[in-house]
Order: sequence, then C-alpha cells, then structure tokens
Amino acid sequence: MESALALFTPELRSRCSAEELWRSSLSESDFSVRIRETTEHEQVTEINVRIAIGGGDSPFGGGHDVDRVMVLEREDGEWRITEPPWPLWWCPPAPGQGR
Repeated sequence: MESALALFTPELRSRCSAEELWRSSLSESDFSVRIRETTEHEQVTEINVRIAIGGGDSPFGGGHDVDRVMVLEREDGEWRITEPPWPLWWCPPAPGQGR
C-alpha cells in the first residue's frame, strides 16, 4: 500500500492513510478500468476512464459502468494523483471543499 500511496500528491497522502487505501481495495473485487481519453497540459493531466464494475459493458448485464476523470499533477518530474481515485472514498475532503 505504501507504494500506491507514493503515487498521491503530498496533500492527498496527508488525507488518506494506507489503512484507508487497503479498506477501499476490498470494497470491489470484480472491475476493470479503461482509459478513454488523456489530455496533458504543462503541469496537469486529465485522464478520462471508464470503470466496468461487476461485469459492466457485458451484453448479459449484471454490472454497470462508471465514468471518472482523474487529475494528475507533475511533482518533481513525476505525475501524482490529486484526488482519491475510485473506489477510495474514505479520505476526508481537502480543507474548504466539504463533501
């Protein structure tokens, strides 16, 4: 989990613990993620992903799809995740953002 946390910005790491990351990894076991579109700017990259949960995108049903946009910031030459990625919903919001 520590190596996964290293992909977060320092601000996000201060809000999310390894325990929270571990709990979130147990919440969904049947899913896949596809990158749909990537838009890269100088210091920020937006990645549009489709998450198929429990057989989403299946002709036989039984699941559903969720579209999300992940925002990454460049930090010391490396891209870092700025907000809790799905399914990590337990991280408290940044000060002033509320839920």
